Amino acid sequence: MKQLLLSASVLLSAFLGVAQVPLKTVNQTINWPIKDHENSRAIVNCDVDTVTYVQAKTSNSETKILYSDGSYSSRASQMFTANSGVPVTVHGFRWYGYSFDPSGMTSPVLNITCSIYELGSDSLPTGSALATEIISVDAIQANSQRDVVFSSPVVLNSNYALIIENPNTDYLFLASNDEDNNDGAGQGLSASYYEPINTWRKNLSLWALGDFDFVMEPFVSYTMDAKFSNPGTGCVGIPVNFDNTSSGPIKSKFYNQDVFFGNPISYHWEYGDGNSSAYQEDGNNTFAAPGTYNVTLTDTIFMWTGFCTDNVTHSIDIFAIPAAPNSTPPTPVCEYTPALDLTASGSGSNFIWYDDMGLNTVLGTGSPFSSGIILGDTVYVTETVNGCESPGTEVILTFLPNPIPVFTLNNFGGTQTEFQGAPVATNYAWDFGDGTGTSTQQTPTYTFPGAGPFNTCLDVTYSNGCTNQHCENVSFVGVNEAVFEGVNVYPNPVNTTLYIDANEHLVNGLYYIHDEQGRLLIDGEIQVLNNRVDLSNLSSGYYFVSIYTQKGFKTYPISKR
Repeated sequence: MKQLLLSASVLLSAFLGVAQVPLKTVNQTINWPIKDHENSRAIVNCDVDTVTYVQAKTSNSETKILYSDGSYSSRASQMFTANSGVPVTVHGFRWYGYSFDPSGMTSPVLNITCSIYELGSDSLPTGSALATEIISVDAIQANSQRDVVFSSPVVLNSNYALIIENPNTDYLFLASNDEDNNDGAGQGLSASYYEPINTWRKNLSLWALGDFDFVMEPFVSYTMDAKFSNPGTGCVGIPVNFDNTSSGPIKSKFYNQDVFFGNPISYHWEYGDGNSSAYQEDGNNTFAAPGTYNVTLTDTIFMWTGFCTDNVTHSIDIFAIPAAPNSTPPTPVCEYTPALDLTASGSGSNFIWYDDMGLNTVLGTGSPFSSGIILGDTVYVTETVNGCESPGTEVILTFLPNPIPVFTLNNFGGTQTEFQGAPVATNYAWDFGDGTGTSTQQTPTYTFPGAGPFNTCLDVTYSNGCTNQHCENVSFVGVNEAVFEGVNVYPNPVNTTLYIDANEHLVNGLYYIHDEQGRLLIDGEIQVLNNRVDLSNLSSGYYFVSIYTQKGFKTYPISKR
């Protein structure tokens, strides 16, 4: 392993060349056309910027050697992003370096090829050069500034690489940052063309000492457009959100120093009411009074050599919260009858009905409103004016009692049955389901014409005027008495525990206990021959125990002390 590391170190040291050479800035000026870089409500064309992203990451400068003898590499690549969805125009780039004769005999002037390429999915150069310029490089003994301007600027909206190639056997010393300090930050932005296998390789994976970047600085320009979604209206006291939809590389750490250094000062909001917010991408404000307000967003890209701003203003109308509406409770109706035509009144006509005090569950809208509610409930109604919703008004719905008139049967043998447990009412209407039998008594006795089943129905009218109906299928079997032979329901009167001694015919049958009004109070399954039923929760009075099996049924009257 030590042998392998030594070989890699020797190869790398040949590539690294001279270390810790300061960058030298030559008094060399490029006359870019100056454009208006601050504007309101128009797409801004930002000035050309020299992107010094790599230098900003550099704590110590070194040089790397490029030369062409097929043993290592004659080409170096540095990656930059342009994937913000807005095109970036690359006009050229700056780099730092000088020529060197390894024999020490001459001071060569080298023709160096400077190109720009698109990057493939592996973030390595691909395809043909998008633009190429050849410049002459002398042997000044410092990392002299070298500026390259493309004859035709390149417009990109995908990641790109700047490439320097030395096709000569004399050395080109190219400035980089220090991999020993991990100045490349493990981003893998640089690559070398590894000629022994004729392929590009990222320096992060190619060299054992770590990552580094070549000091290449693209000359770029781009557009930016401050934009935000405007809701148009809002309500007093309720937060209004403004979503920032600005375009341009404002979020890119390559082109915005603000993002690179982690200082979020690229956005500023003015809400027109004296409130403002800085450093936050999306706006949010709570307006205290009705009115029309002008909301302004200012975007700033802090370029490496200047800044670029744009702002946009939209107006928003803020309305007052309306007062809670008035509502009169509807006339009471019978249970199981829908409460219809709930009404409300206010300053407008847009009413919303809710099922809860928190105004979360909407029942419906409008006035009158047919709720469809059939049992006792409380609802809440609000009014919306100009998109602002009022507090809720409580509306109590009153329903008249309308219990289901459950009845029980006491079979006297054969097909003769007494109907017991009908509720106390003012009118009774029995239909025994055989086509002829009817009765108006509370507890009629009726002999059916056969074994059935007969759909027997009871309609009752209560003193409050409410009516209700209950129906059951009534059937008879000829072995009723034999089925219940030996069955005992005791004690009678009962105190707290009722016993049901069953026979094998009743196991898996059912028992029901009703009061005199026919209301079902207790039910259960007969699972064993000796069954216990807890009646401690029943008050003193008369009750009916009905036992049902597939072979018949029978009702036993009992009283409780």
